[in-house]
Amino acid sequence: MTRGFYVLYKQKAARCEVTYIGIAGLGAKTAMGGRIKSHTRSKKGWTHFSFFEVHDNVTGAEIRELEGLLLAIFSDDPRIGLTNVQKESRKFRETRKPPVWR
Repeated sequence: MTRGFYVLYKQKAARCEVTYIGIAGLGAKTAMGGRIKSHTRSKKGWTHFSFFEVHDNVTGAEIRELEGLLLAIFSDDPRIGLTNVQKESRKFRETRKPPVWR
């Protein structure tokens, strides 16, 4: 089973824009091929995809952290319209809170 993360893109003129970032391979039925096929059925505006496989020694928590990092980076870019419901991980949201001065 291929584990890692994938990116869906939408063709815009001569370039492709990121529209969705997801992870695969953490559950019994969520292999990379199955995740991309499930997006194919809904086909919400994406035209291309990339997938990135991780080594066997990378844990599921680390894959989720990678996804959260990518979502945090792309969610702040006004040129990109992510369709993800989740825009960043809880861990990154906590680190971005302004300090409380007393």
